[in-house]
Amino acid sequence: MTAPLVWLLLSALAVISPPPAGPTPWQGRPPVVVTRPSQPASGQKITVVVGQLPAAARNVVVVADVQRSPAKRVTSQFHRATLAAPAPGPLSVSIRFTVRGHRYSAQGGVLFIVPSTSSG
Repeated sequence: MTAPLVWLLLSALAVISPPPAGPTPWQGRPPVVVTRPSQPASGQKITVVVGQLPAAARNVVVVADVQRSPAKRVTSQFHRATLAAPAPGPLSVSIRFTVRGHRYSAQGGVLFIVPSTSSG
């Protein structure tokens, strides 16, 4: 008789508080993010190098607004990704990665995209 009640209670709790969606905020040491160029112009390629991730970090992705770029491991400590600079203005960059099966997200910084100086 108590088994159906326990099942009902657990089901209700799952509906009331569903598991969190998306990656968990990273609580460890923040990653170091370096971009080249340091002040990109709209439409320009941006190289993003990420360091100081946990040694067990896998599936590293650089996320900038709607862009997602997988980062390739270039050394045991650094990953590199390439983005395209969007319209002028601030561009928030975050880093997503997996450590031992758990997905995390860490703030990478904010870039300020300047207008392109090329005349068309």
